[in-house]
Order: sequence, then structure tokens, then C-alpha cells
Amino acid sequence: MLEIKQGTIQYTDGIVPLILASAPELLAYIFGSTEKAASFLAHAVKQNDGQFSAVRHKIAIMDNKLVGCVSIWHTDMPPNFHDATLKSIATFLSPEQMAHVIAINPLLVTLFPPPTLDELCFGHLSVRPDYQGVGVASKLLSYIVRQAKYLKKNTIVLDVDECNQDALAFYEKWQFKTIERALFEPTRQHFLRLNLKV
Repeated sequence: MLEIKQGTIQYTDGIVPLILASAPELLAYIFGSTEKAASFLAHAVKQNDGQFSAVRHKIAIMDNKLVGCVSIWHTDMPPNFHDATLKSIATFLSPEQMAHVIAINPLLVTLFPPPTLDELCFGHLSVRPDYQGVGVASKLLSYIVRQAKYLKKNTIVLDVDECNQDALAFYEKWQFKTIERALFEPTRQHFLRLNLKV
């Protein structure tokens, strides 16, 4: 049986590799390497709030194992969400890493625009390789659709690497449409912004 639950710090060890797998090349570039990204995520997941906090993730449990996760955000996020995200970065990264993150932040904001008033955005949707193809991602996406309706958002948006063909095929089955394509010059990745009307 597959269950969707609120994330907690007790699931840190399982959530970190899932978040990292959702955007491995980008996160490695942002934080300096895959190892540094994993170290930062292990710190950030344990925080009380913020973009990478376990409590901001919904997790999928199957066979008593953490097998998937997703995070959602929208325009009505509490101030603690943004403050905690910045704090987790500022208290963990070295001055050199901070300077790098600050320097590329304008590129990231342009590449991944925040959701508008009528949008629900999601990210970090990831499923363990040994549990892919058994409905975990669909269950998580069904939860996102319910949340969008509950929050009275009429559009769901996400950004995905154009090279991630498995993810694109999955979203196409759900009727997501590509609305923008943008290049992240430092890694030469093209990201597609997809949306779904609900």
C-alpha cells in the first residue's frame, strides 16, 4: 500500500538523495559539487522550514520505505519559508560558496520565475529507482492536483530539464503543456516550464 505523508526530519537520509536526484546537475553547479550539494541538503532538510526542509515535503511511503517526495509552493507562503531558506544557506555555506550562489541567483530567478497568484508550483518530485513505474509519481501528482484545487489555484507549474525524457513523457501523459524554454548558460541545460490547468 502506498501512503502520502507529511515529511519529518526522521526521513532526512531518504529525502536528501531524492531531492538531489530531482536536479543533480543543477544542484551540483549551485553548491560546487554533488558532494557539497548533498552536504548542504542534509543540513537544510533538518531545518524547521525553508525550500529544502523535510516539513515542506510530502513523502511517499511503500513497504515501510520512503520511496518518493515532492515539494510545493505558491504566492501565499509564510515569511518563515523564505527566511528559513536564506538562513539555511547563510549558516552552512562557506563565504566562497555564498558569493557563488549570490552571483548566480539572478540567473536562477530568471530561469525559474516564482508562481503567480493563480499558480501552484512544485519541485523535487523524485522516486527511488527501484520503485519507479509502480504509480508513486502519479500518486504524488494526484496530491498536487488536490492541493491546487483546495488552494483555489487554477494552474500547476513546474520546470524540468529538457534532457529528462522519462519525466517529460510522464508529464505529457498528465496533459502538461510546455509554455517556455530557457537556457541555463553555466551548465548548458535547457529547462522547460510546463503547466497544467486544473
